[in-house]
Amino acid sequence: MNPDTPIPNHERNTMNTDTPTPRTDASVKRHNLCRLSGNDLVYADFPRQLERELAAVTEQRDYMTLRLGETQERMIDAERQRDRLAEAQEELTAVTEQRDEWKAKYIQQNKDLGYNLPWIDFAR
Repeated sequence: MNPDTPIPNHERNTMNTDTPTPRTDASVKRHNLCRLSGNDLVYADFPRQLERELAAVTEQRDYMTLRLGETQERMIDAERQRDRLAEAQEELTAVTEQRDEWKAKYIQQNKDLGYNLPWIDFAR
């Protein structure tokens, strides 16, 4: 393939061509073209495309790693809040049981003394 032959449209890079490709650029400066075997030449466009794809995937990986860290922090915070709410629920249950015991004692005491207190709803 002649180095001056244009690359067909279906082989051209469809990614953003403004993205820097420092590795490929350094290689192109050293060798001008990459030699595979014999007379087969690879133009710098293909390595540049690969480097851009690598940069895009690396950026996505870094973003997902950041999001994973944020999600893990939220999960830890949610677990702590769940634990605090469980403790509060236990305290509420204990106070409610104690209230019910005192209420039952109060009602029984009034019945034992023969008091008829119509304004107290003993069913509650």
